[in-house]
Amino acid sequence: MAKPAEPTGLALVDGLAALVHPTVEEYCAASAEYIREATALGAQKGKAAQLRLSRALAVVTLADVRAATGLAMPLAFAGPVVVFDRLTGEIDSRLPPVGTGLRWPDFVAGMADSYEARFAEI
Repeated sequence: MAKPAEPTGLALVDGLAALVHPTVEEYCAASAEYIREATALGAQKGKAAQLRLSRALAVVTLADVRAATGLAMPLAFAGPVVVFDRLTGEIDSRLPPVGTGLRWPDFVAGMADSYEARFAEI
């Protein structure tokens, strides 16, 4: 289990950590607080604030999808891996290894198949 993010000193942002299902309004208020105070936070507390805001946005977005579609919340999430040289922008053609399902084209194809299988009836 990941170590909890340290407190930021921003009441609304820190309050997101205690909310199992934050609302859009709570997310927006915390985001506004973060935007107003970001320059005074410093790198460590800024990263903690970004983690809390990212989690809250994910929860709010998923709840909105659930309400719009009537579907249950997804039980798993996935993402591709792209390894690149940040100086040149060149993508490493060796990583991740072929056949792992983590390469961008493989991931997109698998995601499309899963999406069609789940939502074809809608």
